[in-house]
Amino acid sequence: MTTESFLAAFCQAVLSRDFGRAEGMLAPWLRSELPGGGLREVVRLSRGEAPPASEYSTAELSYGDPRSMRETVADNADMNGARSLDECDGLGAVMGPPSYPIPDELTDENFESAYRLEFQPDEDLEADEDFSYAFYVAVVQLGEKQAIGYLEPMD
Repeated sequence: MTTESFLAAFCQAVLSRDFGRAEGMLAPWLRSELPGGGLREVVRLSRGEAPPASEYSTAELSYGDPRSMRETVADNADMNGARSLDECDGLGAVMGPPSYPIPDELTDENFESAYRLEFQPDEDLEADEDFSYAFYVAVVQLGEKQAIGYLEPMD
């Protein structure tokens, strides 16, 4: 499976509110960090008052590898404060992602790439917002399968 098709399957699971399937696509260390209510709660908090999403787009980010992700978290810690997925408030970091601690399990060996996943409302809605919510994710290769090894809401 290509990374693009993996991300498409993840986004479709989120859009169809099949959170069990979407959570199954998260790396084990990430699943253990989800707040009470799991990925459903992260989406609810991230969406806030925005209209429901009916479409998605993915964009590979030209920056991002485990080392630079860890440096970004350390460099912006004073501005971003203490943040973590298990205490997710749905808001993006002041200095942008990544701002959550990068798990030790996310390594150069298993890291594939970082992406912005943007979930947009139906085009027919006359919404003031370009998107309902967005996530910064890192895709990793775990043996024969891919997984989301890092997930954070972003603006």
